[in-house]
This record gives sequence, C-alpha cells and structure tokens, in this order.
Amino acid sequence: MPGNYFSPFSLRISEELLEKIKFIAASNKRSANKEIEFILETQ
Repeated sequence: MPGNYFSPFSLRISEELLEKIKFIAASNKRSANKEIEFILETQ
C-alpha cells in the first residue's frame, strides 16, 4: 500500500452546500474534495 493512501470517507451534505463548495473550489483551482480537506486543515 502506498504511503500517501487516504481512506475513503463518505459525507452527507445538502446539494446547496456542495454547490457552494464546488464554486469556491473552482475559484481556488481545487477539487471539491481538496477544498474540504484544505478548509479542515486550516481551521
């Protein structure tokens, strides 16, 4: 198994919130997943 393997994690959020995250992620040139990860790591 590679050293940088991340466990899959399912998250239930509203479509409205997901669209907001996707919008922010696109403006930061990140995927929605990476945007959520970034937000969590910087808090």
